[in-house]
Amino acid sequence: MSMAEEACTFVYEPPNGTAKSLLEAAGITENDIWHCPHHTKKGDDLCCFHKPVDQKDDAEVTEEIANRIQAVSVGDDEVLADNTLQFVGAKLGSLALSDYLDEIDIADRRLTFFGSTIGRTNWTGLSITAGNVDFQNILIDGLARFSNTTFDCETEFRGSKFNGPTNFKSATFNETVEFIGVRIAGYANFSNVEFSGTRSDFHKAVFEQKANFSKMEGSPNFSEVEFGAGANFSKATLTGIFDSAVFNGRAYFKTATIPHASFEYVTFTNETNFYGVDFDAAVQFDHATFEDGVNFKDADHDHLSFPYADITGARFDNATIPFANFNHANLSDAIFEGTDLRGSNLASANLTRAMLFDANLPGAFLSGTIFRDAQINEHTRLLGHHTDTIEAKQPTPTDTTAKQCCVYDPEYQPDNEHKDVAEARRVYKKIETLANTHVRPQLETRCKSRRKELTTLLSNRQ
Repeated sequence: MSMAEEACTFVYEPPNGTAKSLLEAAGITENDIWHCPHHTKKGDDLCCFHKPVDQKDDAEVTEEIANRIQAVSVGDDEVLADNTLQFVGAKLGSLALSDYLDEIDIADRRLTFFGSTIGRTNWTGLSITAGNVDFQNILIDGLARFSNTTFDCETEFRGSKFNGPTNFKSATFNETVEFIGVRIAGYANFSNVEFSGTRSDFHKAVFEQKANFSKMEGSPNFSEVEFGAGANFSKATLTGIFDSAVFNGRAYFKTATIPHASFEYVTFTNETNFYGVDFDAAVQFDHATFEDGVNFKDADHDHLSFPYADITGARFDNATIPFANFNHANLSDAIFEGTDLRGSNLASANLTRAMLFDANLPGAFLSGTIFRDAQINEHTRLLGHHTDTIEAKQPTPTDTTAKQCCVYDPEYQPDNEHKDVAEARRVYKKIETLANTHVRPQLETRCKSRRKELTTLLSNRQ
């Protein structure tokens, strides 16, 4: 496409409230206004990038952008100006660079479409090496295709809106990528994406339809993100932050690997599934709310954290979660059948109507725990040391020996730092009542006997 010397008259004035740092990054520095540096055809006021879409050929415009990228990549002196690849506020019916290029290699140069309106994009399979690719504040009305694209550069989508389906399947981000404040109105596919850069940020993004992050890898920030119609993180490997996020649809993390993550103050409004998740390190669900229950069946991890969380109706069947923190959590109607809870903190937790068949709780902290209508069976272990193996939970004659203690008992272990005789008596009374309700005579006798011994101990001290 030939160009004459007439200057394009387009001026981009950013919306009120646009951050100064974003404008400077896009090259908008003069009174926060950007003047188009490109030339027009003879007789035109606007260049091909800013003419109305219905007055130009999409393919010709895309080819012109591709030609400029290629010229910069080979060091063409005529196009080495800093503004050569600035397409701020462009009006593009299509941006299908994959039809013209296999790769973009512009070294440390910046390619910017800041504030542009684009009908649809196709960057499928591109390999991009650049200083920065800037898609901030853009609007893509149709299908956005970035599948199998490799970004070896900082990439910015901050504040952008995607009105159609968005496909980043199997994309790779090797440097920082920002989706801060993005709104995606259509189905969002980020399955198999690899976030390997130093930062991947979706803070305050909104996914109006289903979002698929299955099999993704990386450490993204999803804090305050709104998932409007379901999110799938199944089989993902992620170390992420989801603090204060809202999942308005189904949330699936089934068989994911989560080395470390924070879900503090998250709200899950629908079915939530963490079945078979491999938690490798500390994972926090502090103050989280699960409005429709959650499935942690077969979870395997030490030190899961749920203080003050609402986990009504949760399923922890056959989970191995010793030393979990459920302090002040609402566990009404939860299922802990066959669950290993050794050394867990259940202080002030509400286990009303909880199912504890075959559960293993030696060394659990039960101060203030509510067991109203909780269900236990002959294999439920409520006393013993937290180092007891789970295989030892079958009832034996030793159920009535002095070694079957609660964690507050002075005889629990030498130099017991949690020793509290008064609290031990209260816990024994609580378990005694539970044992009586569910016909556990040996357990009931042990608790009654030890409670009387501690009462005598207290009397002697006074």
